[in-house]
Amino acid sequence: MNYTRTICQLRLVHFGKYSLNLVLLVLLSCSSTQAPEPLRPIDALPQWMKLPAANALLDQDGNFIAHPFFDLAPFAHQEDLSLNFYPVTPAGSKFSYQLHLLSGQLIRHKRFCALNDVWGKYTSTLDFPPYTTGIVPRVLDQSGLPQEIKVFGRPDFYLNLERRDVASYRVRIVGGIVHQSCKRHPCNGKNDWRGKLLLIGVDSLDSNLEQVKTLEELKKKVDWKKVIAFMQNENGRFVSEREQVPGFRTLGEVGSTRAFANALSKGKVFDFDEMKTLRNACLKLYDTVWEDAIATRESLSSQDGSKELEDFKNRLESTNFITLERTETTRKDIVTRNFASFFKDFSKNYMTQFHVCSRYVRPANLQVDADRHWFFVFMSLFVEMEKNGYIYLCKKRAWMENPLRNTNEYTYDPDEERRACRDKDLDHAFSSAILNLEGMAQFKLDHFKYLDYDSTYGGTHNKINWWVPVSGKMMGCNSKAEDEAPNPQEIFPSNVEWNDFGNLATKDTF
Repeated sequence: MNYTRTICQLRLVHFGKYSLNLVLLVLLSCSSTQAPEPLRPIDALPQWMKLPAANALLDQDGNFIAHPFFDLAPFAHQEDLSLNFYPVTPAGSKFSYQLHLLSGQLIRHKRFCALNDVWGKYTSTLDFPPYTTGIVPRVLDQSGLPQEIKVFGRPDFYLNLERRDVASYRVRIVGGIVHQSCKRHPCNGKNDWRGKLLLIGVDSLDSNLEQVKTLEELKKKVDWKKVIAFMQNENGRFVSEREQVPGFRTLGEVGSTRAFANALSKGKVFDFDEMKTLRNACLKLYDTVWEDAIATRESLSSQDGSKELEDFKNRLESTNFITLERTETTRKDIVTRNFASFFKDFSKNYMTQFHVCSRYVRPANLQVDADRHWFFVFMSLFVEMEKNGYIYLCKKRAWMENPLRNTNEYTYDPDEERRACRDKDLDHAFSSAILNLEGMAQFKLDHFKYLDYDSTYGGTHNKINWWVPVSGKMMGCNSKAEDEAPNPQEIFPSNVEWNDFGNLATKDTF
């Protein structure tokens, strides 16, 4: 899915009985004509995460958290190709980290180890990163992820930074690298590889690099073969008992001016006003969905199972079930009469917006309302599964892959398949999604896991309370004892279950 295209569209959303025009995002100019920001570093002031209590995530002292992506700014300056970046994984680090956008926190990604180049081109052993990996604040690349940058210079300075300090640092762009990844082995076709641009920057405060302005000049200062090899190995590879297969590759170089321009024009750059619009719209969306869910539970608790059976038959007979009955009763009554009607309405009117919102704006605070939190945790998992090429078939009561056809359309139409869903079928979809994640982990496929605290070895100990992406690829360490495979036992808290809707009716007819 092209997230950049999705969040740059104007969308009209109808919130239940309220008529609200929700503009998720408006694509504004991605260039800056301001003079370069002279301050270095620039500390972030908490703004993005200043949410209502029902949504907030506070630090251990009860304070709002500064968000590195939204509370910092790039201050991109075309004249000298400079901008600000936020360091994520410093050069020489024993672990790699990634920014979790929903919480604004760093979490551990991989543990580095001694390994050989999976492509077999670099003959020396690789171990720790020769550059600092960071992100450019408020800039998404074409895949919808924060724009990644590799920075050379002052390795000890970045390695010794206090991780909890949220600040940006000025660097000069000297070029870019086209970097590709393959989601699943085998990676034989060109469509199996997805590319993005990695910016290459130098910290001019490093006396050895202060005059470097191009990739050719940088190559004279560093071991460039090692740099390329590390870029192709740092995020892992496909590892089996018989072989190790590359999952990442670099294809070419981009000059400094072009790399700088492409990052800011082909991606997505947020400005403050549209960020505010996005956040407020998402908060309204969450409240509406939660209120409808509560109303659905109340409706089911006051009726018997025969009503659900009647509604189910009507849905099978008409694809416009909700539209046809609007003249008889209010829309709120229709969409909340049972869970199948509620979810049909959610899928049709809110799912795309919810998918965007659940990446950037927190829907619930576990400490304030646990029921609301876990409801949105499961809803988010369902949406992520569907957006990542899976579908739940109610007729088979099973999650399955939903491959794309040559026409770039999915094999199964989710809306059509959900016409045959009863409340209990959908309940099973949510509860069985966890088992599906465990299976994906078992087979070393990319998946998600729920992370309360990043408390693993080398972790940041930050509170997350949400889903985090997990790569199925392994590092391929020379010492097998150092390699880390995904653990299916850590996918989701064992004491948490989906709160069924299908058992609420007084009389159960199924």
